[in-house]
Amino acid sequence: MTVSLSVLLHSFVVTLLSVSIQDYIVRRLQLERDEIEENERLIRQYREDTEKMRNQIEQLKTRYLLMTTYSSVDPNLWFPESKSGLFRL
Repeated sequence: MTVSLSVLLHSFVVTLLSVSIQDYIVRRLQLERDEIEENERLIRQYREDTEKMRNQIEQLKTRYLLMTTYSSVDPNLWFPESKSGLFRL
């Protein structure tokens, strides 16, 4: 009778460990999945920010070209600024 009880106890412990290990793996995989989703969200955000910065750089290049081209024509020339008042050459 002690042998069968020992076998049952051993089986129970192995089952508990197995469930415990499975739970750990599932939790770990979920954490990894969440981290991947967050990283993908950040990548999208960084791409959007980079595109906005590229557009701003192009606008600045255009303004610089206008400033250098037209400043020799009229040094008192004013250009409208998109967000903060006027931009004077």
